[in-house]
Amino acid sequence: AAQAIHDYLGQQQRERLTERARAYAGEYTITQLESTQNALQTKLLEDYQEAVEQSNLQTLGQLTPLVQMVQMEQEAVALYLRFLKGLLNVQLTAAATTDPSKPDPPPYVPMGRVYNAAVTLLRHHLPMVSHCLHRAQGDAAVVRLIHQQVEHTVGPLLKEYIRQKRFSTLARNAQDVYNVIEDRYGGHQDYGRDDSGGGADFDDCGFSEQVGSMSEVDSAMEEAALCLQHAESYTRFINHSVREVNKARAIRFTKEEEAKRAERERKEWATGMSSSSSGAVGATGTG
Repeated sequence: AAQAIHDYLGQQQRERLTERARAYAGEYTITQLESTQNALQTKLLEDYQEAVEQSNLQTLGQLTPLVQMVQMEQEAVALYLRFLKGLLNVQLTAAATTDPSKPDPPPYVPMGRVYNAAVTLLRHHLPMVSHCLHRAQGDAAVVRLIHQQVEHTVGPLLKEYIRQKRFSTLARNAQDVYNVIEDRYGGHQDYGRDDSGGGADFDDCGFSEQVGSMSEVDSAMEEAALCLQHAESYTRFINHSVREVNKARAIRFTKEEEAKRAERERKEWATGMSSSSSGAVGATGTG
C-alpha cells in the first residue's frame, strides 16, 4: 500500500496526472488511491506515536521508511526527535553519573563517557534519519539535538570541575606571583639576592603557597589537557558529521536537478512530437 501511494504521489509531483491519464485510470481508481492515502497516513502516524511512547526502536526503524514513502516526514521528524531526546536524557545522564560508593573519578572520565555515548547514538540514528527524513531536515535536526544535549550535560560537569580546582583563584594567584617575579628579577636587582638579607638563598616568590607544588600543578594541567583532548575529539566528530550531512544534501540536490532537467527534455520532446504530428495531419488534409 505504501509503495502504491508513493508511486501515486510521485506521478502528482511530476505533473503526469493529466486529465487524459485520469480518464484512462478512471475516477474510481483515483478515489480509491486518495482514500487509501488518508487511511494509511492516519494508521502510520498512530503506530509511529505509539512506538515513540514505548521507545520501541525496532518498530521505529520499520516505520520510518514507510513514513517517507507517503510523504509524512515533517510529522515523523517531530516524533523521532521526541523519542531521541528521551533516549539522550537517559543515556547521557547515566554516563555523567558516578558511583557514590567509589572514589570520584578524574573529571575527564565522566565527560569522556558522555562524549562516547553521544557519538554512539549519532552513529546509530543519523544514517536512517538522513536517508528517510532528509526532506524535512531531519538529519540536521538530529545532529543539533544531540550536540545541544551534550552541552547541557557536560556544562555542569565542567563548571563543577573548575569550581573544585579553584581555577579562577589559582589564575589570580599565579598572576600575582608573576608580578612579584617581574618586579624582583625584571629590574636592576641581582638575580638570586634575597631582599631579606639572606644572601644567595632563593625563594619561589610565594608560588608554592599561592599556587601549589610543581607536582600538583603538573597533575592539574594533565587533567585539564585530557578534558580538552576529549572535547576536541568529540568536536572533530561533530564537524565531520555536519560535513557529511551537507555533502549528502549536495548530492541529492544534484540528482534532483538532473531529474528535473530530464523531465523538461522529455516534455519538450513530447510536445515537439505532438506538434509535428499535428502539422503532418494538417498537411495531409490540405493535400
